[in-house]
Amino acid sequence: MSGSAKVTSIDAIADFKVAVHKFADELRDAVTALQLESSRAMNWIENDRATYWPRETKRSNERLNEARNTLERARTSARPDDVRPCYQEKKEVAIAEQRQRYCEEQIVKVRAWRRKLQHKTEVFHGKMGRLHQIVDVDIDRTVAALERILQALDRYAERGGPPSPAAATQQENTTASDDSRHGRSAEAPS
Repeated sequence: MSGSAKVTSIDAIADFKVAVHKFADELRDAVTALQLESSRAMNWIENDRATYWPRETKRSNERLNEARNTLERARTSARPDDVRPCYQEKKEVAIAEQRQRYCEEQIVKVRAWRRKLQHKTEVFHGKMGRLHQIVDVDIDRTVAALERILQALDRYAERGGPPSPAAATQQENTTASDDSRHGRSAEAPS
């Protein structure tokens, strides 16, 4: 680098380095939390819901069969003069059929959600991989670069920095007068 920088506070750079490091730690924690949440959602769909709805469908099928059997028994025992024969039993069959349809619809929805969620999770993990790279590589490089800058500034500050123009002129005059006292020529170094 051939340019110069006007640094007014080495402490500000040190504070910035600490802030970048803290940011990286918080970002790592956030990325980990997001990945855990996505895994939890995937687990819920793939394991919990994928087993729950088939089980519920089986139960609803059993309830429907029971309701139909109860209706059939009620029809065979109903008297011809009943105004509303087997009303309650018919109602139970309708409720059981509705529940069975609902459970079957949920199985179809879970399958669709599994596919969608798998795709979205893959995309998400790809983006999180890039974010991990930023945290693990780019931010670590930034912290290392800031550390090198701080070390260079500390060395620079220990040496007292470059001479001021007045000090440089004074040093040249002192060197010239020393040379003339010792019989050396300013043009020809000995």
